[in-house]
Amino acid sequence: MNSISKFKNKVIIAIFCGGLATVFGLNLILPDKAFSESENRILSGSPTFSMEKLKNGDFGRAVDEYISDQFIGRDAWIGVKWYVDQVVGRKETNGIYVANIDTQSGHYKGLIPKLEVTSLNKNMDRNIAAVSGLANNMDIPVYVALIPTAAEIWEENLPYGAPNQDQEKMISQIYDKILTSTDKATGGTNIDVYTILNQRKDEDIYYRTDHHWTVDGALYGYKAIMGAIDVPMIDIPESELIYVQNKEAGAALFAGTSQSKTGARDIDLDRIKFWTGTKAQVFVDKGKGLEPWDMYDQQAVEKKDKYEFFLGGNYPLVLTKYTKAPSKEKIIVIKDSFANSMIPFLGNTFAEVHVIDPRFNKKSISEYARENGIDKIVIMYGVQNFISDSNIATLR
Repeated sequence: MNSISKFKNKVIIAIFCGGLATVFGLNLILPDKAFSESENRILSGSPTFSMEKLKNGDFGRAVDEYISDQFIGRDAWIGVKWYVDQVVGRKETNGIYVANIDTQSGHYKGLIPKLEVTSLNKNMDRNIAAVSGLANNMDIPVYVALIPTAAEIWEENLPYGAPNQDQEKMISQIYDKILTSTDKATGGTNIDVYTILNQRKDEDIYYRTDHHWTVDGALYGYKAIMGAIDVPMIDIPESELIYVQNKEAGAALFAGTSQSKTGARDIDLDRIKFWTGTKAQVFVDKGKGLEPWDMYDQQAVEKKDKYEFFLGGNYPLVLTKYTKAPSKEKIIVIKDSFANSMIPFLGNTFAEVHVIDPRFNKKSISEYARENGIDKIVIMYGVQNFISDSNIATLR
């Protein structure tokens, strides 16, 4: 090898090492991001060390999650990985399947998240115990409604041979465990949301680029819940369900959380439908007491995460009041973000709906229910969050 070739190699090595050093240095210097707007989720913070966490592996997992979440240029790298995965023919990217989705409205290229079960054994049993404990501690009915993901209802649209969990069986097992450990004398029950969604699987009941159900899906869920808790449904005419418009007076298209996780660029975007007939008052408590709020956040139409259109996102407590509601009862809805698009329906059905998100609200549910004269409690979660979210275990 001549001196010129050696010099070129040294320059290439120097540039490569310099690039690595720059990336490493920027990761150390730049402040951590608390929230990813593109992925619509809280990012992992700096892990805390303890010998117990080191022994059981929690610390190592926390370090991996921290590095992955805080790595500089994360969104750009996700996009690069998407294109590489497409070129080599992978069926999934970052836990998201690329799917050909067929519904009554047409044929689309979309994204369907697979059910992640890595935290299943640790968190699911804790959450079941917490829900059962809350029900046993209450003298009012406590209902549980678990919402299957698109991977279950739209299983026929998944890539051929794609591994997929049996969520119908999983929900049934969870419900059985809750039943066997709960005193049902107060009248609560487990709510079957699965059946009505499965019957309507040829409709647009889930978004194509986001993990949530659509307003149509939420409306079917509302019907299932009302039937289970024996409360008459309000009338929601099809003519009052319209698409959100952006500033240009066109249908607001958006790419949701699944698109953000994959960096996908060549997929069919979503539209958000909403109900125009709501009359309920809305209040929110962000930690400093209740203040007037809106059922729909028009500013979210111009944001990346347009699902925030419903209630403006997730908060410790949202309260709806409607004096002319057909039911004079007050209910608590303990929920994840799946419930947000159903709150307009519930808020116009009941005199008061107290919407509590355990991720941000650690107050005692039983004490709150007694202090506010609550008549019923509905625990509403997507299956993915119910088996993995450690915050549910704090219910009491």
